[in-house]
Amino acid sequence: MDNDLDIATCFSTFFASVFTLEDNCSVPNTTDMEFSGRDKCSDVWFGESDILKVLDKLHVDKAPGPDDLLSKLLLEIKKEICYPMYILFR
Repeated sequence: MDNDLDIATCFSTFFASVFTLEDNCSVPNTTDMEFSGRDKCSDVWFGESDILKVLDKLHVDKAPGPDDLLSKLLLEIKKEICYPMYILFR
């Protein structure tokens, strides 16, 4: 692998092979799309209820991520962290 494109392609192939698609989740195919500068920075609208829905879908049997937070902890404090997370990500 001599250039950045080869390295990126290798990473993409690996991550695509281990990616699991959750129920009711769709990943857009962006390979054939053309983006202008405005499209890349469009705003995303969500509310506190959307954050609660995502937190409710966490699996307690999964290992913690790089932040070392357990899913079980996030589920137990979801009502307390919902609004701060909303403010943080908005």
